[in-house]
Amino acid sequence: NHCPDDRPYSKESEKSFEKELDKSTQVLVPLFGVQDNQKFKRNNNKNDNDNDKNGTSLTISPKIKSWRWFRAPQAQMSNQMARVLQRRGYSNVLGDCFSNDVFVGGSLKNISAGPKTIKWHTDYCMNRVRPGSIAIFHVPQKNTRLLSRDVIFSFITAAEERGLYCVSLSDLAEQIDLNENSLAEQLRSSTKETRI
Repeated sequence: NHCPDDRPYSKESEKSFEKELDKSTQVLVPLFGVQDNQKFKRNNNKNDNDNDKNGTSLTISPKIKSWRWFRAPQAQMSNQMARVLQRRGYSNVLGDCFSNDVFVGGSLKNISAGPKTIKWHTDYCMNRVRPGSIAIFHVPQKNTRLLSRDVIFSFITAAEERGLYCVSLSDLAEQIDLNENSLAEQLRSSTKETRI
């Protein structure tokens, strides 16, 4: 989730930010395989801390996977946003690899990028990316950010040539959990074996 508009939300009140978060959530949830019986529902329980004063906050069905991601627009966070995200069970994620694809090379215009611009973005990111890195690219839209499409394909190809591959944040988090659980189990079993 990134909110509906490409602007900072860091000066919004909690209530205002929560309404904006709900707007984008209503659009996103049906796009990612949520079944009709799992759709967001209005939560009218007045005692629930997730509700605004009118008791109209949206809640997600417990059947939906627990990973809930948010990236603060323009990487600007506030305490108000953090409180809402914490109540809603979101993790705010920032990337470590960003070539500013929105502005460098004419991405805001209705034009495709030339090969030098695509190569520049790809090289910039490939010089910074490591296993577990989070690369940020913007989604091409109807008449803007067309550069991003070509940059993303170029980046993925270059990453695969280097033995890296792209996964979703949820897949990355799941792998980290599995590795941590596996490591913890290995440590427990090795401790049992070495006891005298």
